[in-house]
Amino acid sequence: MSVGRRPQTRSNYSLDQRLGLDKTTQGLINAAPLPNRFDASGTDGLNTAGFTFSGAQRERQHDEVIKIDHIFNVKNTIFFRGAWGSQDTNCDNGNSGLPIFPGSGCLINTVREPRNLAA
Repeated sequence: MSVGRRPQTRSNYSLDQRLGLDKTTQGLINAAPLPNRFDASGTDGLNTAGFTFSGAQRERQHDEVIKIDHIFNVKNTIFFRGAWGSQDTNCDNGNSGLPIFPGSGCLINTVREPRNLAA
């Protein structure tokens, strides 16, 4: 009979099984790039390796405006103004949409189609 410590159990699960990380967590760790910066600036003083990169934001904007003014006489005038366009922002930096790591893809793409009329 061997004398030793009995493993702690909780709900029929042995804490001594040492299963490691689950696949989702391990995948996130594997996707993270290795450090490319080894100075202490911007760190907690203990962990001095970090990763720095700049994600690209691309923006396409197209605007059109039309304006019509007509004076019939001193007391009667008319006008019309219209503006429309589109503004598509891929990897929208203003809404925290830049990629986290190179090749990880944009988090947020924003599409705007403003329309304004006045008469």
